[in-house]
Amino acid sequence: TPRRGRDLVIVLDLSLSMLARDAQPNRLEHAKDLVRELVETVRAEGGHRLGLVTFAGRAAVQSPLTLDYGLFLERLASAHPAQVRLKGTLIGDALRQTVRAFGRLEPGYTDLVLITDGDDHGGVPDETARLLADQGIALYVVGVGDAREGARIPLPDDQGREKFLRYDGAEVHTRMRPDVLASIARRADGVYVADDDGGGLERLYATYIADLPRRQLDAQSRPVAAHRFQWFVLAALILLGVEMMLRERTVSET
Repeated sequence: TPRRGRDLVIVLDLSLSMLARDAQPNRLEHAKDLVRELVETVRAEGGHRLGLVTFAGRAAVQSPLTLDYGLFLERLASAHPAQVRLKGTLIGDALRQTVRAFGRLEPGYTDLVLITDGDDHGGVPDETARLLADQGIALYVVGVGDAREGARIPLPDDQGREKFLRYDGAEVHTRMRPDVLASIARRADGVYVADDDGGGLERLYATYIADLPRRQLDAQSRPVAAHRFQWFVLAALILLGVEMMLRERTVSET
């Protein structure tokens, strides 16, 4: 059935720094919990299409824009830094690749929701902000992690024991970068929200997105496999019965 809604694209950071435990149980799993809460809100309202992009040194579309929230949640659950081939964090490239990957996005009805700790290694070039502004795509930034003390980045070794990421012989200590995230949002005429109390994404949605105009989305359907095994079972039973009758007849004749 036709629905009215917007297109929400979640752009989720999968860099190694998202494994830091200054959010519980770590930044990445905490971010996933925020997204799951948003999905339940959207499911209750009905209408919005959701898409998922993950990134580190490169962005990848994990779920196209869809009304199938179950599919979206499956792809969200499986997202992990182990999937990433190119390490690092390039937020500007990720946003630019997201816009290109989804093709023609509907101006005024599309929201990009970037969830990251802001530990960026490449900066966000001005052309990325202009690209979003020129296409009329709203950018919302949610910061996860602790901005003051931060944390180390745990990594499992080959024996299953825990070790921590090191660089030039020293352990890497990472913290959430509100200055970077606020700058990204400002340059794209967007909104930055820090997830200080665990409700940052829900608060952002309720304040800035929920009441925005919606358009009618095309009716969508999903193919569902219909069970047909009964016919084969019936045929097998008939053949088995015929075989038993022939066998009994043969025995009686002998």
